[in-house]
Amino acid sequence: MIRPPFFSRLMIGSCFLVFVLQLAGFNDVIVSRFSIYAPALRAGEWWRLFSSGFVHGSLMHLGFNMLMLYILSSRIGPALSTSPWRFPFLYGASLFGGSLGAVFLEPNLPAIGASGAVFGLGGAVLMYDRFQAGGWNSSGALTWLGLNLVLTFAVPGISVGGHLGGLLAGGLVGWWFFKPAPGLR
Repeated sequence: MIRPPFFSRLMIGSCFLVFVLQLAGFNDVIVSRFSIYAPALRAGEWWRLFSSGFVHGSLMHLGFNMLMLYILSSRIGPALSTSPWRFPFLYGASLFGGSLGAVFLEPNLPAIGASGAVFGLGGAVLMYDRFQAGGWNSSGALTWLGLNLVLTFAVPGISVGGHLGGLLAGGLVGWWFFKPAPGLR
């Protein structure tokens, strides 16, 4: 497997560090101050749009998100290597889109986790597959997204807005990055 971009390894390390702090007795403070939550955003706590992506509710939550971040960034990273800012932009836009999706679809529920950003990477891989790799599911991303969307709607407590918002944002950025130039279709 191709090694993921440095930025994704930095995000994985940061999420694990925050989780260690949560386990060290700071869980309540971290969750209450850094989760995405519409009333807090209205009160001016804008950092939550990004900080929520570093906080996780359990080791399984963290592990699954980081595993998928590793796998998807390994797939999409080489295609974004033409600029050191492309992958961080994709990840940040996906995280931001996931936070906005959570705020708009579930405004009274706090949400945490990197899954919006991970879904965004999945959306970008889907666009890469569509425009650069010869088919919608050439990497299996469409299958992965389909199964995870079923889980999103079937399992209580999962942020539907976070997943859909991240997927939409990452898909749009992926479309922008990978669509063929006019006349090259």
